[in-house]
Amino acid sequence: MSEQSTIHYERTSPQAAKITFVNPPVNLIVGETVRRLTEIVEELAADPDIQVVVFDSATPDFFYNHFDLAAAADFPSSDDEDAVPVWTSLVLALSKAPYITIAVIRGRTRGGGNELALALDLRYASREKAIFGQPEVGSGLLPGGGGTERLPRTIGRDRALEVILTSDDYDAETAERWGWITRVLPDSELDAFVDTVVARLASFDRTSLAAAKAQVNRASLPPDADLVAAYSEFAPSLTLPGFLIRAAGTQAIVEQAGIDFEYRLGEYIGIANQQRLCPTRNEHGRSGSRGSARLLPEPGRVERAADQGCALTPLPDGRSNGASPLPWEDARRHIRARSAVIMLTTGHNQGLSPEDAVMPLASQPVGRRERNKQDKLDRICAAASELFALHGVDEVTTQQIADKADIGAGTLFLYAKTKGELLLLVQNAAYAEALERGRADAEATPGTLDAVLAIVRPIVECNRAHIDNGRTYLREMVFGDPKEPR
Repeated sequence: MSEQSTIHYERTSPQAAKITFVNPPVNLIVGETVRRLTEIVEELAADPDIQVVVFDSATPDFFYNHFDLAAAADFPSSDDEDAVPVWTSLVLALSKAPYITIAVIRGRTRGGGNELALALDLRYASREKAIFGQPEVGSGLLPGGGGTERLPRTIGRDRALEVILTSDDYDAETAERWGWITRVLPDSELDAFVDTVVARLASFDRTSLAAAKAQVNRASLPPDADLVAAYSEFAPSLTLPGFLIRAAGTQAIVEQAGIDFEYRLGEYIGIANQQRLCPTRNEHGRSGSRGSARLLPEPGRVERAADQGCALTPLPDGRSNGASPLPWEDARRHIRARSAVIMLTTGHNQGLSPEDAVMPLASQPVGRRERNKQDKLDRICAAASELFALHGVDEVTTQQIADKADIGAGTLFLYAKTKGELLLLVQNAAYAEALERGRADAEATPGTLDAVLAIVRPIVECNRAHIDNGRTYLREMVFGDPKEPR
């Protein structure tokens, strides 16, 4: 295991193990998290002694949080188009594992984190610190990790609809009352209680434990195909206009809220959506929402910050934002960058200027994750460019492009959902290069008219390179996808 892994595995006894997640400041689930969990689960499947596995977190105030959507392109995927998605395979394997899985939830768990917790057998939560939610719909997305399949079976259809459709946060006592979790305990008693359960189960016969779990699974688990279908619907939702617009719209709120945005995500999702419908003028003369006056730190954050030795960080208007493990600018960029990366990797900007879309990332060091995304995008564009030039856009399939780029079709979909969008990427890059050539020629050309013609000539040559591709490009630019909502 790499020292930089977000997952730490510990064998606490011959029959028990602990898997600890740590990805500060807010425990977002990234591709490496999924890969490492998959490796551990595959190894445990062949372990004849393991009986109990505990999942917990070492990041204060957060269990497994939601997916880091800025890193969506880094999530593991199979090159086999018909293969079960890796995340779906992971949660299915945990539900059916021949050992008992226990979640110790001491903090926020939302989206993919909540779906991971639902895949575990027993869920014990801190009364004071645990928060639950499925924020996808309020963000313009669809759940895809099992929430829509497991929650109705756990808390009932109507309550599952409330949780999923409102995208709000729910406290631990509500979760226990609804049957969302196994039991809620005072935070000071949580670890001791779980230790007692682990010791008891570890002393039982392994075969009986596994067989009894399989019997309960037979009566309660959703069909595997339903979870596969849900993930296949989640991935395309990353390119929906409703999501992209909301991702951009949350930036102003993040500017004010900082890292508190993740602490009170359910509330801020509501504010962001209401702001789009009911704009008002705030005390600074800027457009805001009717709920903007409520953008205050969660009660008790200041006291917890002092206990944890965290510095308080000021908001732009001078108020305190509570505890933040990151400096203000780093925390702000950390969250803003996620929205910007999504728009960049999907080829959309939804009305933002290129400067607005890129600037939140400009001051960020280019890490391995970003380099990998750019490498995949370059391979996709190169493959599409070559195939479109040889055969024409109408004769090329997305599977052919994925094969030539040496990536999975699901990964390709994260960058462009249609051939039309791929053509826009390819043609725009060609036009940009042509324009640069034209400008260079114009600088060396005397006379205004001749200089203008020098600029235009390479662009015209681009259109003549493949007439049908040029026509398709213009149709996409003018009309777009006829199925896309306006």
